[in-house]
Amino acid sequence: MAHSPSPLCSTSSISSVKEENIALKRKINCLEKQIEELSTEQKHVSSPIKLLGQAICRLASCYETASVLTKEADRRALADAEEVPEDTPVTAVTKEEVDIARVQDRRFSAYCKLIEIAPCIAELLKTPDAEDILAHYLEKLESGVNSSRTDDNSCMKWEVAEWINDAFHPRDRLSLKSHANQGLQHDVCGRLLTPIEVDWDDLDIHEAV
Repeated sequence: MAHSPSPLCSTSSISSVKEENIALKRKINCLEKQIEELSTEQKHVSSPIKLLGQAICRLASCYETASVLTKEADRRALADAEEVPEDTPVTAVTKEEVDIARVQDRRFSAYCKLIEIAPCIAELLKTPDAEDILAHYLEKLESGVNSSRTDDNSCMKWEVAEWINDAFHPRDRLSLKSHANQGLQHDVCGRLLTPIEVDWDDLDIHEAV
C-alpha cells in the first residue's frame, strides 16, 4: 500500500518552487533592464561619419551638400584635363557667366575645406570604381548635416525667445518651450518680423497684417 506524501514535504516542495519562480523573475527583470539600457545607448550613438557630417554646415558650407561640392571638384578636374586650342577667340564675359563663376568658386572653396575635414573624399574621387562607396559616404555625411541643422533649430527655438524676453521685456513673455504666439500676432515679434519701412505703431498696419 502506497504511502501518501506528508503535508510537511508538500509544503516544503511548494515553497521551493515559489522561491525558484521569484529568482527567475528577478533575473528576467534584470535582463530586460539591461536590454533596454543597451537599446537606449545604441540610439544615442551616431556613426563617426554622421558625426563628421555635423561639422560640414559649420565649417565648409551652410547650404550646399557634400555631393554638390564634390561634383564641382570633378568639373574642375575635367576642365583642367581638356586642351584648349591656342587660337580660341576670347569672348566678352556676360554678367550671368560672372555669377556662375562666383558660385563655382564658392563651391570649390567649400570643397577644399571639406577635404580638410574628411580627407578620404579626395582619395575616393581619385579611386576608379569607387562611385558606390563615395555615394554611401556622402549620404552619411549629409545625414549628419541634417541632424546638425535640426539640433540648431531646436536650440534656437528657446534662445531667440529668451533674447526677446530679455531685450524687450514684453507683457506677453514668449515661451521657451514652444513656438506658440511667436508670430505676427505678438506685438514684439510682429515689429521684428515686418520690413523696416513698415510703421508697426500704425493700427491700420496691424489690421492689414
